[in-house]
Amino acid sequence: MSNNRITVWTPVFNGEKTLSRCIESIVGQSIKPFEYLILDDCSTDGTLKIAYDYAENFPWIKVIENDVNKGAFANFNRILHLAKGDYLYAVAADDFSFPQTIKSFTDAFLKWPNAAVFFGDESIVNEFGVTIAKETLTYLNQTTYIEPKDFSEYYLKKVPCNHSLAPASLFKKSLLDELNGYNEKIGFWADSFIQRFGALKYGSVYIPKVVHAFSVNPNSMSNNIGDSIEIIRFLESTSDLMKRSDFSNFFPPEYVDSWEVEYRKIISRSFHDKFNILNNQKNSHLSKILECEETSALTKRLLSAFI
Repeated sequence: MSNNRITVWTPVFNGEKTLSRCIESIVGQSIKPFEYLILDDCSTDGTLKIAYDYAENFPWIKVIENDVNKGAFANFNRILHLAKGDYLYAVAADDFSFPQTIKSFTDAFLKWPNAAVFFGDESIVNEFGVTIAKETLTYLNQTTYIEPKDFSEYYLKKVPCNHSLAPASLFKKSLLDELNGYNEKIGFWADSFIQRFGALKYGSVYIPKVVHAFSVNPNSMSNNIGDSIEIIRFLESTSDLMKRSDFSNFFPPEYVDSWEVEYRKIISRSFHDKFNILNNQKNSHLSKILECEETSALTKRLLSAFI
């Protein structure tokens, strides 16, 4: 059985280690999507061979190749223009889905066709696919349609400022078209912005089951979002966007202000923690030099000033 309204898509660059697991999680769905688009961004490993091998066996899998490496957001928006489904579900090459995910999404949008966002719980996994945490809404234990006017009370006021179930979300394509796709200026927050805006304007459906596994590993996009200065730039751009005239009617002003304050606190704590780690490493290294018998007395006196 297939669903002729859902496009699943995976952007990938040098993903040969995890791509098969990702694709298997889609071909193993109890209800198959209308199409599965795999966009390769000029991989230099065995990624393309893996993708084409699956495409030979599953005609609804389509492999798209970039002529030059374009980067994440250009790939996201290229997929948007190529997708033929009414709904889009993104699965990163190092993530994977669960067998009933497409069915759960389908049941939800058939029951609530006006909603633009459908999201479930996500399992946070390490590089070996082992669950290390879970993102969920503990206060909702059944599939729930959240009216636009209620999303702030049901979600925005209840979750931390950096909370996101966007990776475990199905978006209406018309919503993404309305926003002209993913906004590169707000970086890693782009999909969370889409989720929040869509829910605040058109309504959303929360599914209280794990539908998506989000991978956290040294090579994942989540671990390569830039330094503190870049994160602050994304934060300020996102805040400015939410305050813009065409979005301010949907994002409560008090939420935007508190969101920015709390996010800055998180960034500040993160920077402070990294500073302490580096400082401790420096002191440890200097201590070893001072303990070395071959270090001259003059050098020891000079180095002692830095501990």
